[in-house]
Amino acid sequence: MSNIKLVHSGGNSVSLTTPTSNPSSNVTFKLPQSDGTAGQVLQTDGNGNLSWVTLGVTMVDHWRVTANSTAGAEAVLTDWAQVSTANHQPGRIGSSMSVSSGVFTFPSTGIYNIIGSFAYYFGSANDAIGQVWLKVSHDGSNYSIVSSWRAGSHEDNVHHTVTQNYILDVTSTSNVKFYFETDSFSGNTRVSGNADQGQSNVTIIRLGDT
Repeated sequence: MSNIKLVHSGGNSVSLTTPTSNPSSNVTFKLPQSDGTAGQVLQTDGNGNLSWVTLGVTMVDHWRVTANSTAGAEAVLTDWAQVSTANHQPGRIGSSMSVSSGVFTFPSTGIYNIIGSFAYYFGSANDAIGQVWLKVSHDGSNYSIVSSWRAGSHEDNVHHTVTQNYILDVTSTSNVKFYFETDSFSGNTRVSGNADQGQSNVTIIRLGDT
């Protein structure tokens, strides 16, 4: 059984050796061209090509709607603020999202879980439906509805909260973006927001590499 032995200046050595059993064919492992970052591990693509990857969750960010939205027509939700130490100690990991005029952009490529939770208030029995759309762009300019947070009521002074998630493959931080848009609310319907409480909010978690 052959091996590669690396001898330390102190006399002891570290060896790389072949498997215990004879492989069914010759095996070649191709190493990455450069070193990875701290905490990364080597991953194979199943064809002998090795690359550095990061295991586990590397980014968690949390934003809340800071004011009530009573849009009479379809409108982008723009009153977003990152949960900060000024209003409790947030649990956050890694880099932050960026938001401009309600449009969210990502700090790095990867597979992300977008978890939205929206609180609706229906002020009268005639306010039947409240709806928020998640719109995503893959080219940086054209947006499509990919998910909807919807609630309804036929009673006065009723509160509803709807929570769901959407998994998004972010292949480009320049082109893949998203925003939330309200449907045309009637009467006293609103999305509830508060600068100090998470009434309506979104949590973005990076699950892994794209």
